[in-house]
Amino acid sequence: MTDFLSRSHQLLMLTLAVIATSSISCGSKTPPTTTSTGELAPGQSAAPPVATQPGQPAAPPVAAQPGQPAAPPVAQPAAVPAAAPATAPVATNLNPQETGYLTSQDAGARINVRSSPSTSASTPHYGVPGDAVTLQQYANGTDGYIWYNVRFNASGATGWVRGDFVTTGMPAANSAAPVTGTGISQTIQFAAGESSASLYGSVVRGTEDTYYVSASPGQYMQVNVSSPEGNAVFQIYGEVEGTWSPLVGASPGDDTSAWADTLPGGGTGNFMIVVGPTRGNADYSLFVSIN
Repeated sequence: MTDFLSRSHQLLMLTLAVIATSSISCGSKTPPTTTSTGELAPGQSAAPPVATQPGQPAAPPVAAQPGQPAAPPVAQPAAVPAAAPATAPVATNLNPQETGYLTSQDAGARINVRSSPSTSASTPHYGVPGDAVTLQQYANGTDGYIWYNVRFNASGATGWVRGDFVTTGMPAANSAAPVTGTGISQTIQFAAGESSASLYGSVVRGTEDTYYVSASPGQYMQVNVSSPEGNAVFQIYGEVEGTWSPLVGASPGDDTSAWADTLPGGGTGNFMIVVGPTRGNADYSLFVSIN
């Protein structure tokens, strides 16, 4: 009886053990895997990068994945150099001073005479094509032009004129136009058997009258001009290789009213006498003799 109960008890315990084992293997499940914070679950977006705080090093660049192009470098703006201050033109004295004329393609143009060598300078007065001037100084302007400080032979006015409106040679000898573009232009003709002529004229301030005469080298020429107020003077030029060259003693700046000398050789035999006032207007009488 005892053995039977013992075996029954063992059988019962064995049966319970089998049932318990079966219950664990059939009813238990593997717990779900928790999503890592370093990966993204479907439907989630990446968190924005954390900005670098002052004093912290910037995050290193992310290496390109195989097959992907590297991100281009970000171009930095180039530094803009500061503009250099403009340098004022430096005037240089002409020694010796040169003789010249104002010139323009427009015979009726008014050529600005400025207070300094710049187109932004004030214009106290103006000249006209053909005005005889003496070049006293020059300067390299900031506009790329050479500028001349000139003195007008007739009025004595001074100022700066841009170089493309100044010629340092004399007007062409065969020019039919007056030297100044506003005065008279006349060829002197001697009467038959005569070697002299007297002419009368009136020249206003800022203009000049021009007379042409032909003579042979070695001849003796005498020129006189007279005026009621004593304010008429003249210059004499001889043509040499297409350029008018002043004769000694009768060049611009001499302001002569009487001249006499033997005519030089080496030229064409054409001469030009330019009459102008030293102040105001001048009524004058011009005497020319060639022997």
